[in-house]
Amino acid sequence: MPGRGGAARAASRRRTPRALRIGRHGLFADAAIEQAYLQAKLRSVQAGLRRFGLGGGLLFLLGAFIDWSALGESWRFAPLLVVRLLVFGVGAYVALVVGGAGPRRRSTLRDAVLAFELAAGLGAAAVTLAYQPDLAYRVVTVLALTLVLYAYLPVFGAANLWVLPALGVLYLAEIGITLHPTPQFLGFVAVLLALAHVAGWRIATGNARVRRQRWLMQRRLRHEVRVRRGAEQNLRHALESCPVPLLVHRAVDGQVVLLNRAARVLFGTGRQEAPIGELPVASFFRRADELDAVLASLRERGIVRHMDVQLRTVDGAPVDVMLAARCLRYEGQAAVLSSLVEITARKQHERELRRLSATDPLTGLRNRRGFFNKAEALLRREGVGPLALLLMDVDHFKNINDTHGHAVGDLVLQMLAGRVKAVLRRPDVLARVGGEEFAVLAPLADLDDACALAERIRDAVARHAMRIHGLRLEVTLSIGVSLVQPGRMAIDNALSRADAAMYRAKHAGRNRVEHRADPTPTTPHARSPSPTGAHQRAGG
Repeated sequence: MPGRGGAARAASRRRTPRALRIGRHGLFADAAIEQAYLQAKLRSVQAGLRRFGLGGGLLFLLGAFIDWSALGESWRFAPLLVVRLLVFGVGAYVALVVGGAGPRRRSTLRDAVLAFELAAGLGAAAVTLAYQPDLAYRVVTVLALTLVLYAYLPVFGAANLWVLPALGVLYLAEIGITLHPTPQFLGFVAVLLALAHVAGWRIATGNARVRRQRWLMQRRLRHEVRVRRGAEQNLRHALESCPVPLLVHRAVDGQVVLLNRAARVLFGTGRQEAPIGELPVASFFRRADELDAVLASLRERGIVRHMDVQLRTVDGAPVDVMLAARCLRYEGQAAVLSSLVEITARKQHERELRRLSATDPLTGLRNRRGFFNKAEALLRREGVGPLALLLMDVDHFKNINDTHGHAVGDLVLQMLAGRVKAVLRRPDVLARVGGEEFAVLAPLADLDDACALAERIRDAVARHAMRIHGLRLEVTLSIGVSLVQPGRMAIDNALSRADAAMYRAKHAGRNRVEHRADPTPTTPHARSPSPTGAHQRAGG
C-alpha cells in the first residue's frame, strides 16, 4: 500500500491542472508552460547558464596547473592544455549564446547545455586518460565531476540528464580498456558510478522541480494579489458610489479608513482639511454608552442589526441614524463596515410626540403622565432625599365655567399656572393632573417646609384677583400636602394621601392647606388663610 507521503503527492497531482504538472525530469509536462517559465525567468536562467558555462570552463582550465605539476615537461601536457582550452571555449560559447537579449527557446538552451556537458565530459575523459598509471585519481575525478555536473546542471530537456549516464559508461569502458583492472574492482567502480548517477539525477531533477514550483507559487501569489486588489478596488468603487452613507474603520485602533460620498455629505467632512485617517470612529458618537453597545455587539456576534444611535457631524451638530455594522477585511486588515440611515426627522417627530403625550396643551405644564414619569425618575435617582407632594384644586371652578364660560375658565387656569410657577424653585416640578387640579413635587426635607411652600402658593393666588376681559375674578386654592420617602411608598400612594388632605381642606372651608405626613393618623396640621385669602366662593 502507498505511504502517507505518496498518497499526499497523488492527491496533489489530482488537484493540479494537467498543464501545470511537473514531470519526472523536473520539467513542465506542457511545452507551452515550460516556455512561459523560461521567458518569465529568463534573466535568472541566463545568469545561471553564464555561471555554468564560464565558471565550469574556467574551473576546468585551472586544472592545467595540476597538469603542469604532475606531468611537467611530458609531451602529454600540451594536448591536455589544448583540451582544457577547448572546454573553456565551449563554456564561453554557451555564455555568449544565452547572454543576448530577446527570447530563448528551450531547445536552444538545452543544446547549449548539452554542448558543454559533452565537452566537459570528453575533456575529463582525455585528462584521466593522460594519467594512466593512477587508477584512484581517475576514479575519484570521474565521481567528483559527475556529482558537480549534476549539482549545477540546468535541466532544459531529457538529453541534459541522459548524456551524463552515457558519459559514465564511457568512463567505465575507458578504465576497463586502458587499465585492465580486475573484474571485482571494475564492478566496484561501476556500482560507485551508478550510485553517483542516481544521486545526481535526483539532485538535478529536484533542483529543476523546486525552481518551477517556486515560480508557480509566485505566479499564484501574484494572481491572488491582482484578484484581491481588483476586488478591493471594486469594493471601494461600490462603497463610494453607494447612496447609503457608509463608514469603514479599522478594528484594531478604530481609525476611519473610508467615508463614502454620502457619508461625507452626512458628516460634513468634505469641508474639512483633516485627512480621514486622523478621524477615530469614537469622535462621531455623541454618547459613549451607544459606542460601547455597538462594539460589544461586534465582539460577541460580529454584527450589529439596526441600532438607533445619535452621532455628530464634524461641526458638532447632532444627527440621528439607524446603524447596521458587520466585521470584514479591508485592505488586508480586520475592519468594520457600518451603514447609516439618517432618521433625524423621525426621531424629532418621536420626541415631539413624547413631549405632547406628557404635556398639557392648555397650560404647557406636564400632564398626569408627564408628572408620573418625572416623579418615578426622581425616585430612581441615587442620593435623592425626601420629596414633598402638593395637590391643589381651584375652589368653585365649576361656577367660573358656568357663569363666564369655558374660555374664561381656560384663561384662569393659564394665569393660575403662571402664578404658581413664579413661586416655585428651579428643581420643583409643576403639573396639571386633572381639570382644575395641579400637583407640585418638591425636594424638601420636612413637613413644615412643604406646608410653608404650599402656603406661599395659596397666598400668591388668593392675594390678587384675576382680571380677564374686564372681569375681576377672585380665585383660591385648597391644597393637600404629603411627604414621599424614596423607596418606601409609591408616588401614586403619596398622591392619594395628598388628595385626602386636599379634600379635608375643602371640607374645612377651602382656601387653606392641610397635610398627611404618613399612613398613621396624625393631628391635622392646618394653615389659616391670610386676610386676603379669606374670601370664599360657594360650590366647587
